[in-house]
This record gives sequence, C-alpha cells and structure tokens, in this order.
Amino acid sequence: MKHFLTIIILVTLVSLTADAQTNVSGGIFSNTTWMLANSPYIVTDTIVVFPGVTLTIEPGVVVKFDDHMQMEIRQGQLLAIGNATDSITFTSNSLTPTQGIYCGIILNGGTFNAIFTYCNFRYAIYGISANISDTLIVNNSIFNQNSTGLQFIGSSIAELALVDSCNFTNNSIGLKLQYLHSRSINHCHFSHNTYGMTGDAHNNSLNLLRNCVFDFNNFGIYQPAYITVDSCTILHNHTGIVSGSAGVFKNCIVDSNSVYGIWTSSDSVINCSIKYNLKGIVCYGGGKIIGNDIEYNTLANIAQFNNGNTVITGNTIKYSNVGIDTISGNYTITNNVIENNAIGINLFGSTGVLSCNRICNNTSYDLNYRDVGNFDASHNFWCTPDSASTEAVIFDAHDNINYGIVNFMPIDSACSPVILTSKEEIAYLAFAIFPNPAHNTFVIKTVSSSETSLLQIINSIGETVHTEKLFGSREYFIDANLARGIYFVRVSDRETNAVRMLVVE
Repeated sequence: MKHFLTIIILVTLVSLTADAQTNVSGGIFSNTTWMLANSPYIVTDTIVVFPGVTLTIEPGVVVKFDDHMQMEIRQGQLLAIGNATDSITFTSNSLTPTQGIYCGIILNGGTFNAIFTYCNFRYAIYGISANISDTLIVNNSIFNQNSTGLQFIGSSIAELALVDSCNFTNNSIGLKLQYLHSRSINHCHFSHNTYGMTGDAHNNSLNLLRNCVFDFNNFGIYQPAYITVDSCTILHNHTGIVSGSAGVFKNCIVDSNSVYGIWTSSDSVINCSIKYNLKGIVCYGGGKIIGNDIEYNTLANIAQFNNGNTVITGNTIKYSNVGIDTISGNYTITNNVIENNAIGINLFGSTGVLSCNRICNNTSYDLNYRDVGNFDASHNFWCTPDSASTEAVIFDAHDNINYGIVNFMPIDSACSPVILTSKEEIAYLAFAIFPNPAHNTFVIKTVSSSETSLLQIINSIGETVHTEKLFGSREYFIDANLARGIYFVRVSDRETNAVRMLVVE
C-alpha cells in the first residue's frame, strides 16, 4: 500500500510539472522577472514593456508565442541572459510551427538597453527587430527558421549594437541592416539561409562585419550599400557577395561559390583569397582590386564592365579561362602577375592603362585585344625572348585587321606586383598552413610579429574546437585531433586578425 501511494504521489508531481505554464499578455508596468520555476511563459496576446521598466528572463526559461503575437520593448529594458548550459528560448506555441508564424521581439525606439546572451530564436517573423538609439548586445545566440533572424533599423544619431558569436541558420534572412550607424558583428556563422546578411542603400561606413563565416547560403552577403567586411570566410554559397556601392572587403576567403565570388560596384577588395568560384570578381561599375590572390575561378578571375572606373593592382591572377575580362569603361591594370590562364587578358576597350604587369604563360594569348583603336601596352613583361615571340602571344590587328594595333614595346622585365605593407592590409598574409588539405596534423608558419598570438580552430558550425598560444614568428606543429571536415584557422594578435580555411581529410 505504501508503494502504491508513493507511485500516485510521483505521478501527480510529474503531471503538475508537465502542465506548469504561465500565460502572459498586456502591459508590464514595473520591474518583472520571468522565473524558470514558472516556465514556459505563453504569450497569448501582445506584451509591452513600458518606458523605464526592466523585464528580466532567467536562464532556462522558454517563451512561447501564440500565432501572430509579439513582445514590444517600448523604451524599456530587456535582460535575457542565459548561459552555456541553460539557454533561453523564444519560439512558437504551435504544435506545427512554421517560419514567421508569430511576430517576434520588437525593440521600439528611444533610449533603452537590451541584452540577449545564450538565447534561441525560432519561427518568428523577426527573432529580434531593433529600432534603436542606444545599446543592444546579442551574443552566443542562435537564430533558426525565422523569416528574419535579426533586424536593425537605426536612425541618424549614434547607436551601438554589438553582435558576437551568434549562429544564423535556415532563415530567409539571417541578418538585415537598415538605416545604420555603428554596428559591429563579430565571430558569427551564417549558414543555409536564403540571404546570410542583407541591407539597404542607407547603410554607412561604420557598419563592420569581422571574423564571420558565410556558407551554404543562396547569397552569403547581399549588401547594396557601404559596409566593411574584414577577415570573413565566404564559401559554398550560390553567390558569395553582392555589393552595390563603396564598401570594403579585406582579408577574406571567398572560395567555392557556385556562381560569383564577389559581384561589386565601386567597392574595394583588398588582400583576399578568391578561388574556385565560377567567376572570382565581377566589377559592375568600377572598384579597387588590390593585393588579392585570385586563382582557379572557372570562367574568369576578374570580369570588369559597364563603364566603371576599375583599378586592378598588385594581384596574383592565375589558372582560369580568362585572367581579366574587361568589356568597357575606364580601367587601370598595373603590377599584377597574370599567368597560366587560357587567356591572360581579354581587352575590349582602349580607354585604360595596362602597365608594369607580368603577363606570361597563358595558353591561348597573353593579351586578346578586340577594339578598333590602337592600344599602348608598353612597359609590361611577357616572359618572351624577343619581339616576334611577344607578338605571337598578343592578338591584335596582325591577327585580324578589324582590330587595332597593340604597342608592347618597350618590354619591362623589372615589373613586379605591388607589396602592400600597411598593418591593416597585410592581415591576410599573417600565417600559412601546410599541408592543406591535411590529415591528423599540420604545420602553421607565422610571419605576423614576434609577440604572442592566439591560434583558434573553428569547425563548420562555428564551434571553437582547439585553442593555443603561439610565441613569435616560426613554424608550429599542430596536433588538434581533428575529425574530417572543413575548419577555419584564426591567428590573431594586437595588430592582425587573419583567417585561413583548413581541409582535414
């Protein structure tokens, strides 16, 4: 009988625990805490946190929204601070949730603070939509199956938004930036979204993405206005980057995207590795392409067209069908190594400068000139022993009288690529990995400085799986016991922060 009563009591307690929930709706007018003991909290109608009021959510709490419902923080404060073992979840209350089934969390203007740490956001129209003029901090959080994971709508005054170590997966849009000023997005992973990150034409130069990974998205970054992207890895997307005006992409790996690595208008692409895309860089309307390693892009390493002013200098451009494909517009092509392509340069316009490049060993032609005017290609180096041999690697009027004549004399054997030396621009060159692909072990050679630097190895879902300190500029034998897969190796010190992709077979 005693055992039977014990069983009844245990079943009753389990039943009560399973059914425990707190329905919430309406206004929050005084400081309030949502406690784990009363979780889950079911949002049955719109919630508003009023000005000057703080809502605190304890670690482990689950907040479920009925269809179409939202939480608005109206110049108040929201503190949702979970931890690595006890996160906070915002999700749908539906038994069959779908993307965008409820509205989400709206931070609605005015001076307030909002902190989200170790939070999960699922199935919302907006995981968070921040229309802010003060401080928003989001870190170690996951945005999954939302229409838009995180949206910033700023204003003309200074704002601060810090997003760090977050994962954006399977959203229509992972991160959306609008009317922005002073955003910092660091160490985030954008994967399997339609758009990893997108924005509008009102963004400005203080928006910064650093050390982020964009992989397996339809578009990794779709950004029609100014943004700075530093030390990011963009790979295995349909298109890596589409950018509409004067942004900066530096120290990035842009690798194995199905169509374009970077489609850019008036942007600067500096010290990036751009490989194994269908086309490496497409310059629509101009841009600056400086100090990049651009190789193995199937159709063209660089394609430039539509009357832009394009500067291409100090790059290594190899192993493509066409090294540089210039259709129209003004261009300056100087101090590049253009080798081992089928065609080194397709030149369809005579209004540019081609000088002091090493253009050698391209299998069909080093220069394929297809304009009616004569063109000055003097002071380049063609790796040929005499003028007759040089003429043989240049297609011009001597091959087809419908085109102009290329003047390639004098030949300048002293030309070599520009070596960029600013600390900001040499970050990508801070270390090397070999062999790559590797098996269980590999070697890192650092060349950044003599001071202590930090080595981090990050797996394809954004988890840091190995960390160690490096002391000085030398070779290091690394045995991190890595499983097969793709990893991102970061070496950082006070001056540089560089990332390389590592393949473990």
